[in-house]
Amino acid sequence: MKKSRQNSNKPISLKKTIITSVFGDKIDEELQRRLREDIDYVGSFHYGKNQIKYNIKSKCGINFNDAKIDSKKIAGFFQNRKNESLFYQYWIMDKTRPLVFFIHGNAENSTTHPFFLYNLLFQKYNLFVFDQIGYGDSDGIRGSLDNFNDYIDNIDDFINFARNSNNLCKNDIYLAGFSTGALEVLYYYIFKDKKHSKEVYNNTKKIFLFSSFFKPHRKLINFPAEIFLIIFSRFFGKDRLIKQVKQKTILESDEEFYIQTYKNLTDNADFLKRRKSDTRIYKVNSNRWISRIILAQIRLFIRILFNRKSAAKDIKNLKVYFYVSENDFVVDNRQTLKIARFLNLQNNVVILKNSFHDFLDYEDERGANFYSDLNKKLQD
Repeated sequence: MKKSRQNSNKPISLKKTIITSVFGDKIDEELQRRLREDIDYVGSFHYGKNQIKYNIKSKCGINFNDAKIDSKKIAGFFQNRKNESLFYQYWIMDKTRPLVFFIHGNAENSTTHPFFLYNLLFQKYNLFVFDQIGYGDSDGIRGSLDNFNDYIDNIDDFINFARNSNNLCKNDIYLAGFSTGALEVLYYYIFKDKKHSKEVYNNTKKIFLFSSFFKPHRKLINFPAEIFLIIFSRFFGKDRLIKQVKQKTILESDEEFYIQTYKNLTDNADFLKRRKSDTRIYKVNSNRWISRIILAQIRLFIRILFNRKSAAKDIKNLKVYFYVSENDFVVDNRQTLKIARFLNLQNNVVILKNSFHDFLDYEDERGANFYSDLNKKLQD
């Protein structure tokens, strides 16, 4: 009995406390399984005067209940250079038109923005999307990351896979990315790794960057936390996650709690209600992932800052556009404005009035203004 009492009063190890609070908890395999469970749900939005219905289903992607669009779609899995399976979907609407490759952001996947996808398809652009490693239906630990360059290699692998599979190697390419996807897109193009396809770089004519995650907002990550993440980056393991308990709460929550949780992401409640149905979207994260993203942001900024003349010259034949949301509590917009200025592209910055970070699915006047501007730039 004494032995039992001693064990019950045994203090929690300081070492264990530090490891858990600083480096995260061990991976909750049951939670990982839940985040990869198959989903199948329907939703709708208004495009002009029309109500557009869609269905999102695991391993199938998104269908719009429109034969003219859905009949052009191909979905499946491709193998990246590390032999991991990544889910993709694309629509070949008109082989004479440009190829638009859209890279999704963190805490989402290739089906998260139905309005944005439909807008491109309605105009008969050839659209290509895939789930990055660790997202949607693709392989990988949810909330973790090995190396940032894995994201970049996956973009190159997917573009080459899609072009070669459809004999579209001569078409113009438009690259687009949202949030961390925008970071990945500009990083991919600016660094032009020798192991990546020169043809892709040569054929790229336009780049669209939405709410670019070039630097976190101080409400998201304060300065001391950022310094800590940079200094200890090499010590963070990919098998240690944070926010797992909160993620379980989100999975069991009602709509009101979900909307409140993501209030800094967007004020578009209807979008969040639809988004909640996709239980593959998560808030789980890791200090390793955050630190790798921050280091990539710094590398990109330094590359542009100290090579601004060559970088500006490198993209002089491109049309690059930055869309900045006025009420962004995720991204530090000042960094985006600096990068645009260093690249002599300050005139290509579009400020979206009264818009939050996630603005791609607005159906009100804000959405109308954004899509009117975007569609003109796509056609120019």
